[in-house]
Amino acid sequence: MIVTVAFVVLVTLCLGGGTTSLLVVQNLEPKGTPTPEEAVEGFLRGVFTERSAANAGAYVCAENRSDDQLTRLVFEVRQFQRRNSSTDTRWTYPPVTYPARRRASADVTLRFSTVDSQPVERRLKLTLVDRLGWWVCEVETPR
Repeated sequence: MIVTVAFVVLVTLCLGGGTTSLLVVQNLEPKGTPTPEEAVEGFLRGVFTERSAANAGAYVCAENRSDDQLTRLVFEVRQFQRRNSSTDTRWTYPPVTYPARRRASADVTLRFSTVDSQPVERRLKLTLVDRLGWWVCEVETPR
């Protein structure tokens, strides 16, 4: 009888400890945005409006986040805007699509207005994943 009670107490402690540690680990992991659209907007705003690699990086999934690449991207955007006397950047995209469970993609059209009124357009394809919230995980420039 005592062995049975001790066993039940031990199992309860192990399960409780395992559950607690799982909850603690999940609470320590960063959270993505509630929707893929919020991740798209945050990433684009960080790169093209705020011109901040750190702000854009807050919306990029951990396994693909590279401070060097984000810094280089922001630098290239600044250079492009200087070369073309770009004063404003706007973006549009059709509704986000969901090609797979917990994955989404957004086909973004960037429009750079210039001082001489010659708009410049660029296209981006963003792939997003849902891992404790939505994150931008890939950025492609379709040909």
